[in-house]
Amino acid sequence: MNRKNVTIAGEVIAALAIAFAAWWSWDRAARTSSFNPAYEGAPAYSGTYYAGSWITLAAVLAVVAGILVIDGISRVTRPHDSA
Repeated sequence: MNRKNVTIAGEVIAALAIAFAAWWSWDRAARTSSFNPAYEGAPAYSGTYYAGSWITLAAVLAVVAGILVIDGISRVTRPHDSA
């Protein structure tokens, strides 16, 4: 394997790992809690809490993974340098 192929493989692996971390962060961003009725005869309800820091982390990780994918595609389609 030459250096170009190792770099491409490293970027693919890193992009997959970072995409998984983005999914994991997004999953941690929303928490739903169920509440019992406030008084007899009232309906039970649920509330959802969104943590902005987890959503921000997921967005940043998704952007980084996207940049790695774009760079990997660029390296695959770039003509071979004979340097």
